Amino acid sequence: MSLVGAGCAVLAVFSAIAACRRVTDIERRLALLLPGVRPGPRWRPVTDRDLEQSAIRCTQTDLAAASNERVRRAERAASRASRTTAIDP
Repeated sequence: MSLVGAGCAVLAVFSAIAACRRVTDIERRLALLLPGVRPGPRWRPVTDRDLEQSAIRCTQTDLAAASNERVRRAERAASRASRTTAIDP
């Protein structure tokens, strides 16, 4: 009986050590398959090299001005829509 108890004690010690390990082999393999936890940045600045490779014939300043004009047009359209839309209480 004491031999069975000693075996259980050894098994318990090895199980405790195994449970304290941080990363198992399976977790490590799954981590290789999963995408990164932190996604990349939502945006990045457009460089002159990017503009040259895309064959867009404008500078960064032209691109920013076009973006600002697009925002202004959207704001004007939203303002017009809000004035002409009937809202029933």
